[in-house]
Amino acid sequence: MKYKRTILAVLALFVLMTGFFSLYEGSALIDNTEQWKYTAVISQMMNEGEVLEKSEISQLDFFLYAIKFRPFFPASMIVFILLMIFVAVFPFIHRRTSLPIMGVYLLLFIVSLIVQPAEQGIASFLDALRYSSLLLCLSTFILVKSPTLFNRKVVNE
Repeated sequence: MKYKRTILAVLALFVLMTGFFSLYEGSALIDNTEQWKYTAVISQMMNEGEVLEKSEISQLDFFLYAIKFRPFFPASMIVFILLMIFVAVFPFIHRRTSLPIMGVYLLLFIVSLIVQPAEQGIASFLDALRYSSLLLCLSTFILVKSPTLFNRKVVNE
């Protein structure tokens, strides 16, 4: 791939941006004290009990809150991370090693089908994970089945 570094840099930028936006949207947890008991689970484990002050809330709990109630940016971040992994690993994929990689994507797809979330936000997050893993599995399958897809050169041998 000629532009692999550029693609990885752009995807890394998108991961950072969506991570920042996820933290911003998850920071609404500070104002929602009723959700501290249900969403600030990492802070409860770190503090060995109940969260009593805003300063005790962990940054990871902001991500959990964003996944539960505002899942667009966390789901986008997961999609971009999966794409980064695909772009980084693709040149090393050979026909005999592509089956385990497709198996990992299919495992993500099956797990996202099995999990039954309680909140709508987590359902949207799992939908994004489901469709992105399925698309990555299909793209791996297509690229393995047609090795001369790019510039009539064998991409993976």
